[in-house]
Amino acid sequence: MGEMKEAWWKRAHYLGESDLISLEKAFEFASRAHDGQKRATGEPYMTHPVAVCSILMEEQADLPTLMSALLHDVVEDTDVTIDEVEKQFGQEVSRIVDGLTKVERGMMSKEEHHATNMQKLLSATADDVRVAVVKIADRLHNMRTLDVKPVEKQIPYANEALIFFAPLPESSD
Repeated sequence: MGEMKEAWWKRAHYLGESDLISLEKAFEFASRAHDGQKRATGEPYMTHPVAVCSILMEEQADLPTLMSALLHDVVEDTDVTIDEVEKQFGQEVSRIVDGLTKVERGMMSKEEHHATNMQKLLSATADDVRVAVVKIADRLHNMRTLDVKPVEKQIPYANEALIFFAPLPESSD
């Protein structure tokens, strides 16, 4: 993780010192929250939020977007609450993270759950386009690592990316 973090920090060359301190705080918070978790690739889970953040650094995204990229899975995949994210990182970051966090499935069917999450994502994006920006970077990284999943899971995931996510950047023209 050390070498990856070093390369990652080099991409942050456009940020000021106080921004780097805030980004480090988000990195450490997410690292503690995801401690012990692994990706399907077998890598530590934090490789994913760091990769998503790196994609956004290439486009020189602003600090709240970068922090949200690091934190985008903490509410969904750990015991961290959205209130904790807001307390630690402010309302702007917590709103983006909340927009990216899937609702609990509960008694919903798979289709209802998917539709509810898409509706939430689109609604949050209408309020702040950075929600979609982080989601697109998240999906891009997941597509890059899709080969570790069985083919029967790869196809629907890739189709959703083509149908839903691929047209989004074009629609901003």
